[in-house]
Amino acid sequence: MDELKDIIKICGTAECNILENIKTMCEKQLLAEELNNKFGFNLSYKDIYSKDWIRISNYYGDMSIGIWGVDYNRTVCNVQEQPINERLFSICFPTGAYIFGEDYPKELFNRFYSELEEYKPKFNDKINHCLHFDLDNGAKIYKEYRNILGKYQKEYNDGAKQRHIEELQRQIDRLKQD
Repeated sequence: MDELKDIIKICGTAECNILENIKTMCEKQLLAEELNNKFGFNLSYKDIYSKDWIRISNYYGDMSIGIWGVDYNRTVCNVQEQPINERLFSICFPTGAYIFGEDYPKELFNRFYSELEEYKPKFNDKINHCLHFDLDNGAKIYKEYRNILGKYQKEYNDGAKQRHIEELQRQIDRLKQD
């Protein structure tokens, strides 16, 4: 990390677009390494859009780390108390239960979301399905997320055949009524 700091210092003194780009890339990598070392994320400079917004993943849920608050024009919907310019780990499901399948398994999604809530989000926008955690709790969810999601995906997939049978039976019943 010291090497990155040295490069940033050198690039900051010259007026050259290439050096400015290198400086920005080094600043982003430095931030990535700090977050990786402190919280166990797996980030590189490529994940960092700016110092205040980092896109982590879109693996069945939008994950990001960002500074939230009015100074950054980012507020949490549907909560009374708002973050005050603090860095939060967020995971959002804008399509809700559709992350599991087109039949919108709401009950399954609600159980999945409830399990994520056990990691104690600092802010919870239940209408838009967005959880915002301090970085300590966010790191815990980041490490366990694939396992948690995998458990519910397996449950969804295991029940797919039965749901299909039930849907076909409903269609047969409707046709018999006509």
